[in-house]
Amino acid sequence: MNTRSRIDNSIRNVKYTAIAQAVNFLIIFVSRRIFLKILSTEYLGLNGTFSNIISMLSLAELGLGSAICFCLYKPIYNKDEKLINSIMAFYRKAYNIIGASVFVIGAALTPFLNFIVEELPQISHIRLIYIIFVLNSACSYFFIYKKTLLIADQKQYISNVVHQTAVFFINLFQIVLLLITKNYFSYLIIMVLGTLIQNIVVSVIVNKKYEYLDYKSAQPLSKEQKREIFRQIGAMSSHRIGGVVVNGTDNLIIAKCINVISVGLYSNYFLIKNTVISVISLLFQSVTSSVGNLGARENSEKRKAEVFNMLYLLAAMIIGFCSVSLFVLFNPFIELWVGKEYLLDFKTMFIIVINFYMLGMRQPVLCVRDALGIFWYDRYKPIAESVLNIAFSIPLAFKFGIFGVLLGTLLSTVLTSFWVEPKVLYKYGFKQKLFPYFLKYFAYLGVTAVSGLACYYASRFVNTEYGIVNLLIKACLCVVINGFIFLIVYSRTASFKMLFEILKNKFLKKRV
Repeated sequence: MNTRSRIDNSIRNVKYTAIAQAVNFLIIFVSRRIFLKILSTEYLGLNGTFSNIISMLSLAELGLGSAICFCLYKPIYNKDEKLINSIMAFYRKAYNIIGASVFVIGAALTPFLNFIVEELPQISHIRLIYIIFVLNSACSYFFIYKKTLLIADQKQYISNVVHQTAVFFINLFQIVLLLITKNYFSYLIIMVLGTLIQNIVVSVIVNKKYEYLDYKSAQPLSKEQKREIFRQIGAMSSHRIGGVVVNGTDNLIIAKCINVISVGLYSNYFLIKNTVISVISLLFQSVTSSVGNLGARENSEKRKAEVFNMLYLLAAMIIGFCSVSLFVLFNPFIELWVGKEYLLDFKTMFIIVINFYMLGMRQPVLCVRDALGIFWYDRYKPIAESVLNIAFSIPLAFKFGIFGVLLGTLLSTVLTSFWVEPKVLYKYGFKQKLFPYFLKYFAYLGVTAVSGLACYYASRFVNTEYGIVNLLIKACLCVVINGFIFLIVYSRTASFKMLFEILKNKFLKKRV
């Protein structure tokens, strides 16, 4: 596959992802608003707590999806249908076992909910609610394994469109049923049905697109092939464990060390942050397969480094803009959206933004690392990060509340992922010195800080009597000031010119 095809596939993946996510942005927030109006904050806290417990069960997957995706790059590039069929048959069997295991293990934890959560709210049938969450998680493993083939074949936009369409209709039906029945169980049933239908639709699409898939006639993988897959799984498993522990324990620690109502307050901020970071993650995941194709085809470390630097600059602009916008708009939006009583203090809001920036700036590193399959070299990093996260967050939670939990997450990231991940990428992926990475990182951080201060102080002059008008004016200030500063600073860089050239050629080509 040539460079033009890779670029076309990347842009197509990004375009469909962005459009679909933008459409869903509004309905997700309308759904949360109605949820809070009809149900109590305890239900919201319970929702967040159980979601985090379920995310811990996803450890059973152990990074199998990412490992399989990497193993598919070469056979797809070589059009080796027999090997693809064998890998997918192996993957199917493994995911069916994982799905069943998740349900059994999750259900077995039901008697211990009182130990996991400090004070369970007085909600009827609370254990049945938890079982429905477990069932939804288990269902997510059946059929959906086929999505990995689309991702590896640079057609992630197909699964993204299906997923975002499902999200839209799930939220729509949940809104309608909440308004009609005012019943939490109807909300949960739609969640489970949506997961199943989404997976089945992806399965049908893959079966039609890749007609050679036939698991009954698939040849078993050789010992060498299985050894390579298990090696990749072994490397990814620690990353999977670390990611789940670091990103999935905040609500559990808040629920255990503080209370479930605090989980509800934080979950509104988390929903906004997570929605934005999900869009950004999907954008970078959409180009991962193209980078993987480049890695399978070319051995030029210089070329890979050029592509990474372009993605790094793209991340700096996107993450910088989003971080500044969250810093300025977070609390005004929360107040307008759900009310003043759901606001967190300034320092807690600020550390949420800092954690968002740290996580966002890791995306290009993780994208290229996963595409090149070099996650073996930092396999112990996630374990260290997980231990540090829990060691910091629990004592800090008792002393500083939600702020302390998030501070613990920040400290664990700075001491591990912040420097280990780029070090591995530069050493084993590019065979280059790491210094330029951090030089750019702090330069990007400085530009974002200047832009953030400029937007913050400019927004303080906005004070009309209408909250929605204030929010819109502040949002416009963020767009104009950020755009002006970023354009002045970045427009002359080689990476910006490379990115601009790609976009120009892509869109001008359609007019010729």
